[in-house]
Amino acid sequence: AHSTDGIHWIGYNNGNSVTGRAADTFNQILWDPIGKRYMLITRTDLGDMGGLGESRSSRIMVHDKNNDLKEYPTAWKTLANINVDDPEGRVTKNGVPVYQMESMNIWVYENIYFGLMHVLTAGNLTGSEGRVAVPDPDKRPDADVIDYYIGTSRNGYDFDKSWIYTHQPFIERGPDGSFDKAMLQPSSQIITLGDEHLIFYTGQYAQHHAPKEAQKETGKIGLAKLPLDRFICQKAGDKVGVITTKPFILEGDNLEVNVDAGSGWVQVEVLDAKGRPIRGFMGKAARKYKSVNELQLNPEWKKGNDLSRLQGQTIRLRFTLQNAKIYAFAVK
Repeated sequence: AHSTDGIHWIGYNNGNSVTGRAADTFNQILWDPIGKRYMLITRTDLGDMGGLGESRSSRIMVHDKNNDLKEYPTAWKTLANINVDDPEGRVTKNGVPVYQMESMNIWVYENIYFGLMHVLTAGNLTGSEGRVAVPDPDKRPDADVIDYYIGTSRNGYDFDKSWIYTHQPFIERGPDGSFDKAMLQPSSQIITLGDEHLIFYTGQYAQHHAPKEAQKETGKIGLAKLPLDRFICQKAGDKVGVITTKPFILEGDNLEVNVDAGSGWVQVEVLDAKGRPIRGFMGKAARKYKSVNELQLNPEWKKGNDLSRLQGQTIRLRFTLQNAKIYAFAVK
């Protein structure tokens, strides 16, 4: 369905389906500002549709008729199926993958596709309906649960799933007795407001296939907050570290660095395309910042922080740091 005000809705394609099996989870139509195309993301089934052999994946489609969704509502072409692709190939007693992509939404931010991944860790199901044993419904479970992971992509279909493989959810499930101890389901987008990201999700008390007697609460909406752009970092400990960027054309005159050096220091130098330091932006001319924790630090050199004389040139940046983290940088 579609709406002009978010309240009154009109059935898309007169209420008829526009693609094959889309399952019982999120379906997202998204305008891709990078590829200039509409995308449709939904779930697809790899095994049985329900029961002991059920296995899941996510499907990414693109519109194939000049982005005219009203005239051609069914013109969707599959671009990729997104599986967890567990390197260890682990399966349950029922022979289905332990880690499954229950569904995925896509959020486009700063020319990067973020996959908001809804990953099932399958349990050992029993009975004709496929239920999991729950000895203590108030205990935080480890199987038959759903975790919220993120993965990134530059093209919209090849997603980095490293965090799934290393079991590092974007948001951790809650402790014993909490409303979100069993399942976390991401919203369709992350909202950026001021200097932070608002991350809404649905939290579930009960496991995915818990019997009715163990389903003590219904789902609730949770909110997590993240400082601007602090999704991931490059960091150095006691040993001094150096990060040198790839060459890029300088198109602004002001550099902003998202850095946490609250217990250490950071220094920024400017190099030419071949990696040679540029006079006035190197060594002692580059200020060393100690005990700073800023989302938008403006590095200074001997003659200030103005980079206008280097505009249009191909440069590289060299960050030297100790006991510090670099999250992002931007030229404005």
